[in-house]
Amino acid sequence: MRRDEEFWETAEDWSRRKHLILQHYLTPAAAKLRQVSPDNRVIILDAFAGRGQYADGSPGSPILMGRLADLCHSWSNPVHLRVYNLEPNRAGFQELEACTSPWVQQRVISNLHGTFRQRLPSVLDEAGQSPLFAFLDPFRPKQLPFQDFVPLLMRTAVTELCFVFHTPAVVRMLQAVRPQARTSESDRQKLMARLDEVFGSRRWEGLLSCASLEPEAVVERFQAEVLARGERGRNYVCSHAIQARYGSGLKYHIVFFTRNPHGVRLMNDAFCRESREVYEQTGRTAQMALFPNASAPPVEMERSERLGTLSNTLIGIGREPARRHWKRGDLIFQSVIRRFGDFTESEHLQALKELMARRSGPRYRPVDGKPTKTGVWITNNQTLLSFLE
Repeated sequence: MRRDEEFWETAEDWSRRKHLILQHYLTPAAAKLRQVSPDNRVIILDAFAGRGQYADGSPGSPILMGRLADLCHSWSNPVHLRVYNLEPNRAGFQELEACTSPWVQQRVISNLHGTFRQRLPSVLDEAGQSPLFAFLDPFRPKQLPFQDFVPLLMRTAVTELCFVFHTPAVVRMLQAVRPQARTSESDRQKLMARLDEVFGSRRWEGLLSCASLEPEAVVERFQAEVLARGERGRNYVCSHAIQARYGSGLKYHIVFFTRNPHGVRLMNDAFCRESREVYEQTGRTAQMALFPNASAPPVEMERSERLGTLSNTLIGIGREPARRHWKRGDLIFQSVIRRFGDFTESEHLQALKELMARRSGPRYRPVDGKPTKTGVWITNNQTLLSFLE
């Protein structure tokens, strides 16, 4: 059985997780995206849709997006989702058409046979100036050359991208082109050309001099290129790791691109909600117990440990020499970006409140204002804070 055919036998945990994240994000985000839509539409592009559902009946992203469209249409102030699914494989496309036929008939879903490169121009034409959310989930890194999705980054209308970046596969490619690797020169040249395509530039070459190839460093190079190619204005690129097993076995990173800080906040909370939901369903299973010495992930930390971790992040930001004063909202946002997907925004705020309540040691104090009789500072997102050692 070919690897891609085996993939569609059943939905693995890491596949279900990315689908949960999409649902947790798009449900609240759809309404916000509609607010900036000139025609009340929100466009969803599933660039590597596949067969639509697994052999065991589990829904893939096309069916989940169809169900989300039904939900959004039922709201008292409805959002009209228009979903475009792309699939190049003829057999896979036929299965996709069959399982999404109810939404195709309603003109909610359009399935397009062809590659991402072939079909993207027509999707962009049909989207016009409507906000667009693109889900880019190639089966292998080579299926998504960086240059192919640059038109999305350069789009002037509201655009958000969610990438599945296959970090372990890219790390293996980088290892194979390192000077000490026993790779033939012809294979080395082919891999280097492929790395150029994956990263969109030669940024990856800087990784070859690193003592070890850390996955976070690899995905950061990809993020830097995405950020550099984004259309004018402020862009945000964040990532979060998805593991095959508890505490081990990195499968991929989800990389998120948006121009709106609200998008960062919503996606951060979507990751947190998904992690909590999965953990509450599984608990610390026997499989999880295989890694007793691994540091506890945020979802398993006690409240005091979670807030302590975030306090350290906020203190680290305060100690950076470039800036000693922050608006409260900007400080919380910076903390969210640095611990993207690990803690809810409300937890970041709670950690900051505890730092403001300190009477000594590293802490934050409002530049203006006074505490209440109980010593609690009353602040809002515009309150200017000063960091004190």
